[in-house]
Amino acid sequence: MRSLQIALLSLVIWFTSTTVAQNRYSLDHPAGQVDRTVPLDLGGGQTCYASMINYSGDSSHVELFWTTTDQLVTNARSHRLNTLMSYMHDAARMNGGFLVCGSSDAAPPFLLKTDPNGDVQWYIGFPGLSFSQDRLASVIAEGGTFRAYSAPLSIANGFHRIAGDSAGTTFSGVTVSVPATIEFTAFSATAVNGGDIVFGQGVVAANPNNRRMFVTKMDSLGAQWLKLFDMDGASGYNEYVRDTEALADGGTLVVGHAADGGVGANGFVMKLDAAGGLLWCRKYMDTSGALALTGAMELPGGDLLVAGWKDLFAPLVVLRLSPTGSIIAQEQLPIGFPQPEDFFRNDQGGLALMEKDMLMELDATGSGCGFVSKTSIADAVHVPLITDVAVTNSSFVPGTITLLHDDRPPVLSWIPECLSTGIAQPAVPVLTVQPNPSEGIVTIGAPGEVAWSEPIMLLDAMGKVVFGGRYGSGIDLSGLTPGVYTCSLWQRGIRVRMIRR
Repeated sequence: MRSLQIALLSLVIWFTSTTVAQNRYSLDHPAGQVDRTVPLDLGGGQTCYASMINYSGDSSHVELFWTTTDQLVTNARSHRLNTLMSYMHDAARMNGGFLVCGSSDAAPPFLLKTDPNGDVQWYIGFPGLSFSQDRLASVIAEGGTFRAYSAPLSIANGFHRIAGDSAGTTFSGVTVSVPATIEFTAFSATAVNGGDIVFGQGVVAANPNNRRMFVTKMDSLGAQWLKLFDMDGASGYNEYVRDTEALADGGTLVVGHAADGGVGANGFVMKLDAAGGLLWCRKYMDTSGALALTGAMELPGGDLLVAGWKDLFAPLVVLRLSPTGSIIAQEQLPIGFPQPEDFFRNDQGGLALMEKDMLMELDATGSGCGFVSKTSIADAVHVPLITDVAVTNSSFVPGTITLLHDDRPPVLSWIPECLSTGIAQPAVPVLTVQPNPSEGIVTIGAPGEVAWSEPIMLLDAMGKVVFGGRYGSGIDLSGLTPGVYTCSLWQRGIRVRMIRR
C-alpha cells in the first residue's frame, strides 16, 4: 500500500452503525509473526483477541487485546512464555478472565490463566504425559471449571482430557486409549450437548497411507464413542476434520476435506446425531481446482455457512448451505484472505470469519467486503465408510510444574484493508470536501475538524484500499484513476466521498 500525500477536503459523511459491517482487517505486525488469533466474546459487541506472536529474536508472546465494535483497541497485555518456540493453540474466557493452552519445543504443554485485565494469575506445565502428548491443543471453559485436550505432534494411540478449576489448584485427568492398530491426532474440540466433540485425523495401521477423519464424543469419564470416517476409500489420501459445530437440534456438523498428496482435494460436510450416527453427508467439488473446507457456522433458521479455500490456500470460499447440506449460494474473495480458520459470532449477532492474522466481518447471509459470486462448486450425496473404534478410558492425576513468564509491551492492532462503502443511513452533511470533483488536492472539513496526522484510508468503488496514511493539509488525487472514492477516518467511524474528475 503506497503512502498517501495529504494536504484538507470537504464532502458528505455518513455513519454506518445502523448497517451490518462488512469490513476486512489485518493485524498490524510484520508478515509471518502471528501464528494464531482466537476471538473471545466480551458482550456488548466487544471482543478480546488472543494472539500468538513469534519474533525472530524474542519469540513466543501471547497477546490479549480488547476492541470496540469498530475494532479499535482499548486495552492490551502481552506475555512472553517460558521458553523460545512456545505456541498458543487455543484460548477461552473463564471467570471473567482468560485461559490459554499450548505447547513448547523445550517445555511441557501448558495452561496460562489471566484475570479480567489480562494479568497472569498462574502458568502451569503438564510434564510426562503418555503417548508423547506434547500439545494441549484445545480448551473449553464453563463457569469456574475447564477441560483441555492433548494431542501429539504426529500420531499416537491415545490422548488425554485434563480438567481443573480457575484457581489452578485442582486437576484431574482421563486417558483415552485405542488398539495398537489405530493411531490418530486430535486437532481441536467443540462443546456440544452432553459433552465435547474431539476431532482430527486417524490412521489404520494396516493401511497407513489412507488417513481418515476421526470424531469422538467425550464426557468427564472419557470417550463415549470414537469413529473413523473414510471419505474416499483410496490409499494415498489425507483426510481431515477441520471444524465441528453444535447445532440447535442437538446434532453435530462436521467439516473437512480429503487430498491426494496435496494436489487434488474435495470438501466434505456431514451431520451426526448424539451417538455419532450419520444423518447425512455431502461432497463438494470445484471444477476450477482443489477445494478444502475448514470452518462452519449455523445461521438463525437452520441454514449453514461453510468456509474454506481452493488452490494452495487462495482464494477464500464461503458456501451457504441448506440444513441438509445442499448449496444455496457460493462466493469467493479472490485475494487477500489465505486460510480461514473458523467463524465467530458475538452476542449482538455480528458474524465474522477469522484467519490467523486477519478478520473478515460478514453480513447476515455470510457475504463480505470484496466478495464475488461463484458457480464452479457442485455438491452430491456421499456415503463414507464408517469404522467404530473400541476405546479404553482410565483416570490419572496430572503432574504439574510452575512456569515463568515475562511481560512485554503490547503491539497488535487491527488495520482496515477493505471497508464496505454501504448506503447512507441517511447521508448527513457533516463534513464537506473542497473542491469536489477535483483533479488535484482536496481538503476535508474546516480547519481543525480533522486532526493533524489522524489515520485515514482511501478506498475505490470496490472497497479496495488504494492509499493509506495520516492526514496533513489535504489529499492529492492527481495520481488516481477518475472515479468515486471513499475516504475513511476509521478511528471515528466516519467516511466521506470524493470524485476524481
